[in-house]
This record gives sequence, C-alpha cells and structure tokens, in this order.
Amino acid sequence: MRDVINQLERSLDHPVYFLSLFAALAIPDIGGALDSEDGAASDERYKSWYERWARPQFPRMLRESLPPEVRKYVKLENPLTGDACYRFRCSLLHQGTTQHPKSPYSRIIFVEPGATTNTLHYNILNDALNIDVGLFCRDSRWRSRVVDRRRRNGPVQGKLRKVCSSIPGRAGSLYCRRTGGRVNPLPNNALDRTTYRRRLATLRFADAADQRGR
Repeated sequence: MRDVINQLERSLDHPVYFLSLFAALAIPDIGGALDSEDGAASDERYKSWYERWARPQFPRMLRESLPPEVRKYVKLENPLTGDACYRFRCSLLHQGTTQHPKSPYSRIIFVEPGATTNTLHYNILNDALNIDVGLFCRDSRWRSRVVDRRRRNGPVQGKLRKVCSSIPGRAGSLYCRRTGGRVNPLPNNALDRTTYRRRLATLRFADAADQRGR
C-alpha cells in the first residue's frame, strides 16, 4: 500500500495528472476493502471509508490555517461527499469523463498545478465542482497515515499480505504476496537477477515473520 501512496505522490512531480487522479480515486476502494470482514470492495464501503477518513481533512486543514481567534466562527464543509466522490470515480475510471448522471454536479472541473496563479479548489461554479488536482491527490498523506496505523490490526494485516508489492529494478518486477510468486520473468542481467532474488527473499522472510507474529 505504501508503494501506491509513494508512486502517487511522485506522479504529481510530472505532468501525468490523469494517472494521479486515477490512483487517488482508487485508494478509498482499497481502504474500504482492507477495513471489511471479507476483504471485498463495494460502493457503500467506498463511500463510508471516504466519509470517515477523507472528507473531514480539507476543512480541518483550512481551519488550522486560520488565526485561532476566528476559527470558531468559521464553518467549513467539503462539498465532495462520499457519494459524489464515488460517482466521480466511476465516471472517470470507466468512461473517462467527469460527468455522471447520478452526481449532484453536472461535471467536475479539475485545474492542473501551475495553470493559474490562484488556488482554485472545491468551488461550486453554477452546478459544476472545481478541484485542484495537486491538493486533491496530495491528500494521500493522511491516507498513508491511516493505512500505516491500521497495519497492526490482525484482519487488516492479513489482507495487506495479499497486496502486490513492487520490487524496484530495471524490469520493474512485482512480487505478489497472495501467491508468493513472480508476476514477470527474472531480468536477463546476472546482477539484476541477484538483486531480484535478494529482494524476493527479503519479502518472503517478512511474510514468514508476519505469520509467526499472528
């Protein structure tokens, strides 16, 4: 899971904002599945996880940026609800559009970092919602803390072992914790093969340690 978070944040340093959005919108799906008893994702789990962990963060961040003496007088609310975010996720990931017939907004307009000198985020323009891609995706920092904090829970720990983890290298190999096997062939270079096997052995050792600790 940490690999997903790290790669999402690195993608924001390059102009690949569609990929950044795709990854950010998928994280509540993963989080909701990890929190569930059966490890499966669903629309209701997506919305519930987003409402609990994601939606409160933006108003909290804004409130903390205000002078202490005025915070209690300011009421802030994130206009992107769990249901609206789920509709956004469905339309963008499956149809490549920000328009969903059941969304409360006619469309979602996202602004790329550097496109303007002003920060435009969570504004409602007529019946459209505006988001800043950088601010929306960099909320992954709280996602990372939530997942790390819950790693020690037995049910969550068991599901995390099923998540694919990347093994950095020229071949970009993956080690699947669920099957305990490679996803793609070993690199051709002998040095790369040695490095690959060492990293694979490290992951398997970590899995064995997790099993003994349960």
